Amino acid sequence: RFYEVFMQRENAQALLETYVGKRSGARVLGGEIRRGDGDEIDAAIMFCDMRNSTQLAEQMGRDEYIAILNQFFETTSNVVDEQGGEVLKFIGDAVLAVFPAGEDPKLACTQALTAARSVSSAVNDPQSDMPFDCSIGIAFGRVTYGNVGSLERLDFTVIGQAANLSARLCDLGKRLGHTIVASSEVVGEDAAVQDLGQVQLHNISSPVHGFAVEAVPVT
Repeated sequence: RFYEVFMQRENAQALLETYVGKRSGARVLGGEIRRGDGDEIDAAIMFCDMRNSTQLAEQMGRDEYIAILNQFFETTSNVVDEQGGEVLKFIGDAVLAVFPAGEDPKLACTQALTAARSVSSAVNDPQSDMPFDCSIGIAFGRVTYGNVGSLERLDFTVIGQAANLSARLCDLGKRLGHTIVASSEVVGEDAAVQDLGQVQLHNISSPVHGFAVEAVPVT
């Protein structure tokens, strides 16, 4: 009986980690299963979106497009995990990832920037068979990390201005032709950036100081 209970918990843990990530899965398994359960945390938020995905979906067959999409998700997830972050969810053809700051906000921002550069390098590798580019937005700030949703259906995610900003910065990169765009809090003293000045983002009331980040850092 003890072994049966142990295996049930192991299976539940594996299932949760597969669908909601290791950190989120552990919290759900630990009992954070009510709407509103969660914490206020400081984190770097990365929003990574495929470019021209609609066109690709029209040109490719279903199976080929799904294979490309899964390859993109796997590449991004592996990079985020290597840098100490966690993919929270896939949204259509986009990836939402969080890098909790803990006691070291600078490290979280560095991890997010490194992850973004690594994803960009992997996608644009001449030897890669991924026929697309991506756009990445990164912002830092305080977010609510926990359960939201209805009484019957919950989602473990991040809610806050930083999450909104990361998505808007990603959109800005698409419009301006930059692969990575980050807020001033994220870039810090990174030398491999282009100052975009104060930019007005959709549905963001105040202008944000944005920076285009080069794919290869300056050493």
